[in-house]
Formats: sequence, structure tokens, C-alpha cells
Amino acid sequence: MKTNIEQTAKFEAEKIEKIAVLGGDNRQIHLARYLQNAGKDVYCHALLEAANHGLKTPYSLVESLRNCTHLVLPIPVSRDDCHLSTPLWEIPVPLDEIVALLPSAVQIYGGMFSGEFAEILRMSGHTVYDYANDAALLEQNAIATAEAALALLITHSPSLLRGSNVAIFGSGRIARHLAELVTAVGAQVTLLSRNIPPWVDSIHAYMPLREADFALAHADMVVNTIPAVVIDKAAQAQLRSGALFIDLASGGSAECFPCGLCSVSAEKNGVIAMHALGLPGKFSPRFAGELIARVVMGKSFER
Repeated sequence: MKTNIEQTAKFEAEKIEKIAVLGGDNRQIHLARYLQNAGKDVYCHALLEAANHGLKTPYSLVESLRNCTHLVLPIPVSRDDCHLSTPLWEIPVPLDEIVALLPSAVQIYGGMFSGEFAEILRMSGHTVYDYANDAALLEQNAIATAEAALALLITHSPSLLRGSNVAIFGSGRIARHLAELVTAVGAQVTLLSRNIPPWVDSIHAYMPLREADFALAHADMVVNTIPAVVIDKAAQAQLRSGALFIDLASGGSAECFPCGLCSVSAEKNGVIAMHALGLPGKFSPRFAGELIARVVMGKSFER
């Protein structure tokens, strides 16, 4: 028996006339392929050579947007609020150029719109849907992120994960799934958050954020999922030489992670520091791209 989302996708495949897919990472390639296989007229721009991925030859931005009824932008839509996120494309694509070239009344989908850009699109008569706020997508994306984080822990730590002490900052979806995976491998997990997560059980240790110093002093590996400063200089100084620190949160910079860790000084002290963003697009792009495609088609059908 087909699920509701599969039925929705089937019905919607008969309605959408032309879809423009712009920018993004490998998720966008699989998304475009999924929509094309559903019978859609898909125009891609600012991706790798689409012909190499079973898609049509890439079109110009003008041709991609001409008469399009739907536009699918990446997650995140932009990293600087001025240009489209195009990690697979060398030529910058200004957001204001996209706005200027859009036909009227386009349904626009993207992840993590800036408030200003979303408002400009709405004021121009378009419908905007931020799929980064879709509960079902967030849950599945968290699973993909947790699996990728587990792979990074195994690949980059000089220690064996089994028997290691792993500190996880956060209490949300990603922290929950990662804690389950790491525990299953045999690691000892300590969770740090402002409040005790409702899903914490006797298997996991819990510490409030104010005790980060103690947790870091005993951790072989650390993963942060909180998009805020939770580690000060005193706490960072407790990290052991050889410890692996992975920050999954958005924001920050190459030298100063979102959690407050200074990667330069940490690495001088022998800490392996990584700021790992967009993991679903790197480790499971087909799963993540097709997930977004199904959400897009389902939301389009609702409207």
C-alpha cells in the first residue's frame, strides 16, 4: 500500500508545469533527478554539469527562471544573505538577480531563508515555504546528520570509539539520535544541556552546561549541536591533547566555532577540531535530496 506522501507525489506530478532548481550541494542534484523522474520539466542552474547526473544540460539563470511555476532553492539558501549558496558552482549568483528574473506568482521552496529575503519574495507576489521548518524533514535530517557524525567520530579520532567517553552538547533531535548510535557502538555518553532532556535514560549520563569544564576534562570525543556559545576559555583549556571536537551547529567562523571553541588554540594544544556543516549533503545526498523533493511536492499539492 502506498503512503500518503507517495500518493501526494503521484498526484502532484500531474500538476507542476516547470520547476527551476538552483544552486546547492549534491542534495539538489538528487532532488532534481527525483522530480525529473516524476515527469517534471526540470531546469537546473548553478550545479555541476547536470548531464553527468542523468539530468538535462544546464540552462542559464534566465532560461531556468523563464515561465517557471516552481523554484527550489538549496539549504541554506544563502550563507552571506547576498548570494545563492552554490558550493558546486564557481560563478556567484546574486539573490537580487533571482528576484528580478522571476515571473509572477511562483511557489518558492528553500531551507533557512533569511527573514529579509523571504519578505522580499513575498512582497513580490510569490509564495515562500521554508522546508527547514518541516517537522518530518527535520526528524529524518537529524537521523542523517547523526549517522554522518558517527562516521566522523570513527574516522577522525585516534581512539577506539568503543569504551571512549563522548560528550554531546544539546538535547534536540540530532543529539538524541547521535547518543543512541554512539551508545550502541559501546561508548560512554555524557549529555550536556540547560535542562535534562525528556528522552534521557539510565544509559546516558547528564550534566548541566555549567559543568562543561568537568565533562571536557574527561572526554575523548566531543560533539556540539547547540548554535550558541556554550564553551568559554576555561572550559576549552580542559580539553585533552588528542581529543576530537566536532561542532555541528551553524554560524561561527573557521577560527571561532558557534559553540565558542577557538579552533586555532585548540589545535595548538593537540585537539582535533572540526566544524562539520551540511553533513546529509556530503554523506547521504540521495536520501536527503529525495526527502526534500517529496516535501516540496507534498506542499505544492496542499496548495
